[in-house]
Amino acid sequence: MKIVSLIPARGGSKGIPLKNIINLDGRPLISYAIMESLNSNVDETWVSTDSVEIADVSEKYGAKVLMRPSHLADNIIIPDPALVHFSKNQTFDILVFIQPTSPFIKPKYINHGLKKMYENKYDAMVSVTKEHWLPRWNEEVKPIDWDVNNNQILSEPTIAQQKLAGTFTRKHVVFFHKNNLRSRSHA
Repeated sequence: MKIVSLIPARGGSKGIPLKNIINLDGRPLISYAIMESLNSNVDETWVSTDSVEIADVSEKYGAKVLMRPSHLADNIIIPDPALVHFSKNQTFDILVFIQPTSPFIKPKYINHGLKKMYENKYDAMVSVTKEHWLPRWNEEVKPIDWDVNNNQILSEPTIAQQKLAGTFTRKHVVFFHKNNLRSRSHA
């Protein structure tokens, strides 16, 4: 079984140009994801990019690079077309999709996800985190689902906030997927 990781890193960020290779504690941001992937149980670590600078940095840190067309790297592109483009150009059984802006990812998280996927025979999986109830406000600074005067949660008025069950929120850090992406898009 061939397991590959893919780190999509476009060069055209509007907010922070070339943010994926910005210096973070003496190293390019993307290097953290590359190095942790290389130290995990994946067989190959790839970066998909439209930027020669990002490609050069990625290769320096040990990743293989797939250059993608510029129409798959504009400022509103979601990663799906880049994933489909990759799946049409490389062979693999499982794809581990890692965000380039995730410097705290560790090989143990990648390996744990792969183990869960294998043991449970999942086709796809996404990293999540348990989120406990916290007060929130809307744009008008009005509490959402919370009575400030009585310190009470409106949807669960009889339960203390410490006893509320948490919810799971998707983390945009790592996704796992079996290779059935080729038929999903025209990328």
